[in-house]
Order: sequence, then structure tokens, then C-alpha cells
Amino acid sequence: MPQLTRQDWLRHGLSILAEQGVDALRIGNLCTQLGVTKGSFYHHFSDHQAFLEALLEHWETEQTLRFIEESQEGETVQAQLRILTDRVLTSFGGHEIHIRSWAHSDPLAHAFQTRVDEQRVSYLYQLYRQLIDDDTQALAMAHLAYTTLIGSINMIPPLTAVQYEQITKLFEPLLRSLSQKDEH
Repeated sequence: MPQLTRQDWLRHGLSILAEQGVDALRIGNLCTQLGVTKGSFYHHFSDHQAFLEALLEHWETEQTLRFIEESQEGETVQAQLRILTDRVLTSFGGHEIHIRSWAHSDPLAHAFQTRVDEQRVSYLYQLYRQLIDDDTQALAMAHLAYTTLIGSINMIPPLTAVQYEQITKLFEPLLRSLSQKDEH
């Protein structure tokens, strides 16, 4: 196997987290699964804690900041919401469940989960606020959309992409009824 880059370690770390949970992120286990020595790990990370922090930063960047950036390519709010939904449906995986669980027992994971939840809800609020004239209702819609997503991936078994999309379609008439801009 060619030498692993820092990004390789982080991508593999998220994959292992998604499939096996946070306990599988031990240095020895990571090295065994990747077929490399611990020296490869320490070439990129000073210690296990530094790896976990980098992994959470990578998750935040890839699963939140990048999603937001890509959705902003949409020309309308509806297009931005569609891009965001499509991205979530194709990319959210087991790592979301495991990080949320991990956040209940680890201060670092808790801090990242809190920040990511705040970023996601804030962005949804910004989008819904363009459609809904009332701040309280726009925030409630952002919370409804986000908690629907979190609930759908935490169900056992998780909802399929088709089932989730069917649920999100139910938001359309609700949005129309809340939108003051549609009436003018």
C-alpha cells in the first residue's frame, strides 16, 4: 500500500467509525485495518487525541461546511434545499450515529457535535427565513427539518433515502402555508 496521507487517515477513520463505532478508533486497530505500522500514524498525528480531534474537524468540514457550500450553488432557496437534501441522502452514514452517541460521553465530541448542530440549524434557518417571514416559524421549521433527519438516521433500521425523501415532500405544503412571500 502506498504511504497514507493525513487525509487518507481521516477518510479511513470516518469509514471505520461508521462501520464499527468509536471503540474501533484505537491506534493499533486502525493500523491493522489499514495494513500499516504505528509509525505511519505518528507521522501525521502526535497522539490519539490529536487524531480524534482532526477526525472530528474532518467530519465537520466534509459533512457540514462542504454541504453548505455546495448547496449555495442553487439559484433559489428551493434549489439550495434540494441540493442539501440530495447531498445528505447520499452521504450521511453510520458516523453520524456514532459521533452523536460518542458526544454523550466525551467532552471533545460533545463540543464538535454541539457546534455542528448549531451550524446546520443556523443554515437551515437562514434558508427557511427567506421563505417564511416570521423568525419563530422559520426557526421552528429549521428544527423540524433537522430533527426529522436526525430521527430518521437513528431509527433501527434507519429510514431509507426514499422514505426520508417522502417525508421531506410533506414539508412542501407546510412551507407554502407558512410563506408570506407566496401570497404577495
